[in-house]
Amino acid sequence: MVTIALGQASSCESPLLEIKTRASGLPVDVAALSFQIWDLTGATPAQLYPVTLGEKAVVAVGVACPDGDHLGLGHYLARWAPASIVGTHEIRWFVRLEVGSPELTYVETFSVVSAAGVWTGPAYTTVAALRDEGVTVTQASDTRLRTLIDLASRLVESITGQWFDARASTLRLDGDGSDRLLLPVPIVSVSEVRVDGEAMELADVVVYNRLVPDDRRNPKLGLRSGRWPCGEQAVEVDGVFGFVDRVGPDAVTPAPIERATQLLIIRELERLASPDREGARHGYRLLEEQTRDQRYKLAELGSSSGTFMGGTGDPEIDSILRRFMRPIAVGSA
Repeated sequence: MVTIALGQASSCESPLLEIKTRASGLPVDVAALSFQIWDLTGATPAQLYPVTLGEKAVVAVGVACPDGDHLGLGHYLARWAPASIVGTHEIRWFVRLEVGSPELTYVETFSVVSAAGVWTGPAYTTVAALRDEGVTVTQASDTRLRTLIDLASRLVESITGQWFDARASTLRLDGDGSDRLLLPVPIVSVSEVRVDGEAMELADVVVYNRLVPDDRRNPKLGLRSGRWPCGEQAVEVDGVFGFVDRVGPDAVTPAPIERATQLLIIRELERLASPDREGARHGYRLLEEQTRDQRYKLAELGSSSGTFMGGTGDPEIDSILRRFMRPIAVGSA
């Protein structure tokens, strides 16, 4: 989930609010694009930008940055900067793929925070969401929560071997002579495929990025005719990848991953030097407790149902993460 600090601006240099438009798994430019910003911090959503209810801010789709809002093929930004309201917001995109075609709507939530933090990657929950779950300022400041969010998000990626946002990447893959090329991460869209440095016609490539049936468990590229060549790193694939829900411009982090991230953060609210830290981290292992003599008995690590090797040991968290583990690659010689 995107996080923007007060005073930060979504711009060509820093496109914090962006959309990647696709059709059939491939990036496409659009005929028209506009957006609205909504404030979700109150009892009911309120349109924040443009200030006139129902009005839409127009994106300059036909002009490249820096003069316009076109960042690349099927890639656009919304120019906006938060001024005063901290908390959960929503951007509503309105898209027309062709002149006269129906207007499509995509919705994405993001978080506005009081001050910019140091982030090493995408965040799978927000400060506002943790406040909604009851985490008080006394327990952790916004700054500390952002640090814990980054720590927990990276731990989720490390344990599962996946990432859970739509991320532009180039994959270098070994061809094995088959008609199916297995990918290590789910596909959102593909913009170019090169074999031994030569670009292929995308019309000849079958992109497996469906949600029904769910291709995220077995992401791959097919060929309408022929086979993929043999050779180490013989195939390069440019595109957008990640284990997300709703493969489209409004792709989002799966809700269970956000919950697992929040649970990891709750375990870390106690500071390292706090005498209560061990209790917060290992409360799930408690089997017996005798408060008068302060006697208690803990289950052995890894003995709880739902845990797995390399997980956190907490069955509530591990039962979520094991559903999103990257499949083990199987090969033959």
